[in-house]
Amino acid sequence: MLYMGHKSTFLLLFAFCIPLSSFGQTMTGKDITDHMLIDLSKKVDRSVTNYDGSPYLSEEFVSGEVYGTKKKFTGLLLRYNIFNDNIEFMQKGTTYALYAEPRIVKVLLGNEVYVVESYETKGKIAPGYFARLDSGKVTLLAKKIVRFTEEQEPKALQAAATPAKFTRVADVFYYRIGNAETTKVGSLKSFIDSLPDKKEDVANYAKKEKLGTKNESDLVKLVKYYNSLP
Repeated sequence: MLYMGHKSTFLLLFAFCIPLSSFGQTMTGKDITDHMLIDLSKKVDRSVTNYDGSPYLSEEFVSGEVYGTKKKFTGLLLRYNIFNDNIEFMQKGTTYALYAEPRIVKVLLGNEVYVVESYETKGKIAPGYFARLDSGKVTLLAKKIVRFTEEQEPKALQAAATPAKFTRVADVFYYRIGNAETTKVGSLKSFIDSLPDKKEDVANYAKKEKLGTKNESDLVKLVKYYNSLP
């Protein structure tokens, strides 16, 4: 099946042959093939077509850029497959998938920035794509989540099976202090206690503005305030 297969099925490979001093050089989508970003033998399978919902942030490909540790690529058509946790890339009518790995610095996807961070998932530490909501002394991140339900055989009095379904659920928020490990956001108290300084300032600000850690707007406001403190 398309989305339940092993994630290593789809690969894009970076060949970091450009000196770090030339990182600022702009490279077009065509250059990706020239520099072996793509393993051309690996394509995205499209065998599953009967489903409700979507595994994507948006079904449409949008203009984007990929930044590696030594070069960047511009003029790309990209979309984020939340369920598979990969960035899909369109090249000459064929779709390829770029999985999260540490050599990817960031991906610009329309107006959003996605970064690769290691986090705990299913009992192990693995890299994944996160939307970067704010950065500074504290980096605030959102992990997009889509759940998959298998196709259900028809029950009594049902004429047809219930199709497979992708369901978008609430984002999970994470943060990183400096270069420390990425941590899931918990309670307001635990978040403030984890800060290296300005705890009283942040606590007073959160109380004044009636901020919590359950929704994105509150968290962004809280982290932006902390990052603005001298």
